[in-house]
Amino acid sequence: MPSPPLAVPLTPGGRVEIRADTSISGKIYTAAGALCLRSIWSMDGSVIASPPVAALGRFEPGSYRLVVADSGGARTYPFVVTEGQTTTVRVGN
Repeated sequence: MPSPPLAVPLTPGGRVEIRADTSISGKIYTAAGALCLRSIWSMDGSVIASPPVAALGRFEPGSYRLVVADSGGARTYPFVVTEGQTTTVRVGN
């Protein structure tokens, strides 16, 4: 049965800039611990950032954490995304 159109409001979300001195590879998780898949082309959730900055768009507002593995083990970088804003995550020393 036909029904009237349903309006679904979409927002641009927030933007994340990852700043690092060297190239890094990591994964982003939501506050609930779910892996944040950034692309249908990378289903393992890997995020690669090269210096000086990597920009990632369209994050739903909320809390996240970037986990980067290096020779010293895994390091976690928590961050919060706000609607319409750019959040900077500084990776490294």
